[in-house]
Amino acid sequence: MRIAAIFVCVCLSACSSLAGKEYAVYDPGEELNRRTYDVMDRIDRAAVVPVARGYQAITPDWLERGVNNVFVNVRTISSSVNGFLQAKPESGFTDLSRILVNSTLGVGGFFDVATRMDLRYQQEDF
Repeated sequence: MRIAAIFVCVCLSACSSLAGKEYAVYDPGEELNRRTYDVMDRIDRAAVVPVARGYQAITPDWLERGVNNVFVNVRTISSSVNGFLQAKPESGFTDLSRILVNSTLGVGGFFDVATRMDLRYQQEDF
């Protein structure tokens, strides 16, 4: 049954696009977008990637993990709000508890004390 369903999906996917220039999407900003992408890609390869690799090479794992924990703690704010907006109060309160615990006992979120207290990160997004 699964093979038949996969076969039907593959066959129908062939009908999902039309070939030919007359069906192409017109994008007046395509040239600018391609140039911008090229410039940003070169900057990324020339500067950002070497800096990131250097940071990872010289930073101790515990410090890197602590910095990551701080950013996860900040992201948890929107996850908590979104839990409430999705009518999931348990998820919202769990994330809110994580924020409070990690911000106070975890020194601004540097240490992930909430996970040790079994307050799992919910990761609700907009």
